[in-house]
Amino acid sequence: MPLKPLTKYAVALVVIIVVIFAAVFVVPGLLRPAPSGPSGPSQTIIVGSHGGAFDQALEEVSKNFTAQTNIQVRVVNVGGSLAELPKVLAGDSGIDVWASGETAIVAAANAGALAPLDNLTNVTSMPDSLRVKINGTTYAAAYASSVYGLAYNTNAIPTPPATWQEYIKMVENGSIKGKVGIFGAQLPGDGAIITQMALVAGADEHNVTAVWPILKAMAPHIGYIYQGAGPMTSAMASGDLVAMAPAGVTIAFSAYQSGAPVRFKILGGATPLLDNDPIVVLKGPNQKAALDFVNYCLSPGPDSILAKIGGNFPTNPQSTFSPDSLNFLGISPNIIYTSAHVPDWAYVSSHYSKWVAQWNSEIQPLINTS
Repeated sequence: MPLKPLTKYAVALVVIIVVIFAAVFVVPGLLRPAPSGPSGPSQTIIVGSHGGAFDQALEEVSKNFTAQTNIQVRVVNVGGSLAELPKVLAGDSGIDVWASGETAIVAAANAGALAPLDNLTNVTSMPDSLRVKINGTTYAAAYASSVYGLAYNTNAIPTPPATWQEYIKMVENGSIKGKVGIFGAQLPGDGAIITQMALVAGADEHNVTAVWPILKAMAPHIGYIYQGAGPMTSAMASGDLVAMAPAGVTIAFSAYQSGAPVRFKILGGATPLLDNDPIVVLKGPNQKAALDFVNYCLSPGPDSILAKIGGNFPTNPQSTFSPDSLNFLGISPNIIYTSAHVPDWAYVSSHYSKWVAQWNSEIQPLINTS
């Protein structure tokens, strides 16, 4: 056969082979989505938080998460959990991860707005007391934990009371010189003041009959109603507010870190009331990335950072405890994990509105914050 036709067929064969190779190996690779890791396209999730140390802690752990995943994290202050709840229920909150409160979480979960967390490895390793379960499904996990107690200015109260009963007596007889504060029933949105005083009376959230006489006796001597972390930190640091109970440790720790003469004490005489900072994931287009972020936050390293900034205990059993937090709280982590009272959040949620109404009609008018 002449050489020229053979060469023509050889070239044609090579072209066919190249086309087939490209179709099988090259083109699919070009059409395949880019990897989602650090070299891939960026995605942004929005985290709704409370402000102050809560935002600071979440922003800090977000840095390494973004470096590892290329998923951007923007932390925004959405205020109180119940204020944000209507937007969450309407589906227009614009957030993917929500540092919320238990009563709002119950409502959001029942409305089908939340993604379950049961498949997250760092949630399944948590004690049950640090999770919010509804009908057996975990919808929220604590990213920091503590118990309620007394925040006080050491200049005004050099020797703090040892028990809740002693503290209440000091408030009633005026032996605490300076402005005394208290949670209102509305804030922080979980009925903490009601449940705490029920525990002081030897009951719990299922029986709050004895709560109202205690609050009525204290109310005329109350000069400050909790308004949020920022205002309370400033008031404690300036000495305008000298004592507040129940109080969350994060706020007291913020004032303490700023150099203010503020300390925190776990009061005896009642079962400690658990004070968790729960976090949830909203259903939506960024749900997968949001779940990854929550699982990352609850891993030992980031969890330790979250707790250290807030002065709380970490919630992952493998996390390390900050000596500053341990010294500030003065209580064993085992008490928080195993012995503190965990409210029946479904019950609290169903009675919360009634408690607030009774507070507004019977307690609020007796308080003098002028």
